[in-house]
Amino acid sequence: MIEFIYFFCIFIFNLGLVSQ
Repeated sequence: MIEFIYFFCIFIFNLGLVSQ
């Protein structure tokens, strides 16, 4: 479960970088 949350956070963080 924790691993999934970690992966999800990294995924959203990467989307934020791409948006810039």
